[in-house]
Parts: sequence; structure tokens; C-alpha cells
Amino acid sequence: PLLAAQPVNAESEPGSWPPGQNLLDALEEHRRLVVLGDPGGGKTTLANWLAWRLSAGLATPLPAFLEGLVPLPCVLRELSGDVFAQETPLTGLVEPIVRRLLGDKASEELKANLCARVEAGKYLLILDGVDEIPVSARELVRNWVKAASIQEACVLVTSRIVGYDDMPVDRKDSLVGLWLNPLGTEE
Repeated sequence: PLLAAQPVNAESEPGSWPPGQNLLDALEEHRRLVVLGDPGGGKTTLANWLAWRLSAGLATPLPAFLEGLVPLPCVLRELSGDVFAQETPLTGLVEPIVRRLLGDKASEELKANLCARVEAGKYLLILDGVDEIPVSARELVRNWVKAASIQEACVLVTSRIVGYDDMPVDRKDSLVGLWLNPLGTEE
């Protein structure tokens, strides 16, 4: 799927859609993105693909700006309320992310390695579903984005269009907002 700088109506003629940009090119250009889309439009699939692409070790090389980065895929709706209530720092996301991905199989060494990568800014933060958490929790998400920005880390945030403007996480932190073209279109 392609990303566009303005909303795309899935029911309109594809020829009338604005020009699109692929995710990796957009991340290389902007480093921090908010991808907005309709329910079922592919936002979570896009986030999962990016995490997989960074960790899969495929024969096709990654773009240079992504080399050596570890994905931190965080499904916001799955975080416990304690994460938001305690104003968890970015390094505090490692534990719930690892628990979600590996369960009890994650070693303390792996967790320590990931925390060190976060502290060094060698990660790509993927925050999926901003619209699916309470508005009161979004200030903390904004702080995570700001912390990643200070480290010059890459960030991908996803959200439904409806609900995002209640408390966007990009106003103070120079995230670039792009809209997801409907799935299955490459034009």
C-alpha cells in the first residue's frame, strides 16, 4: 500500500487519488510518521509488516537508514493500564513488548540488550492504534514520540482517522501525518 499526504476516499476512482509514497521511502524522508486510515484499512498490517521486515533477515537488503535498528512493535490497546498510570519511559516498553512477542521464553539478556538499544536510539518505535487508548493516555504516547525524536529514532504511529484529532500525538513532535491508501492498490 501507498501513503498519501491527504485523505483518500476508497470509493473514488483510483485515478483521482493523490500520488502515493511507499512506507520505507516516507520513513527515510521524514523519520517520524503518523499513518491515518479507516477501520480495516491495513494500518496494523502495515505496522506488522514493518516489524517483520526489520527482523526477518531477508536477502533483500534494508535501506541504509534502517540498518542495525531493532523494531519495537507496541500494540497500544494491549498495554496494561499500569503502563500509562506510571508514566512508563521508553525503556519500560521493552518488558510488555517482549512479553507479548515471546511470552515466558524471553531471557533477561535479551531484555537488557533491547533496553540498551533503546537507550542508544537504535530502534524503530511502532505505536499501533493511538485511537484505541483513552485520550488521557495519549500524553504519555506523545512523550514517547518526543523521547524518540530527541534520539533521532524512527517512529511509526498508526490511528484511525476518526478519534485521532481528540488528542493527536504529533502536534508538538514534528511527526508527519500520512493517510493509508486503500489496501490492494499500487497506483
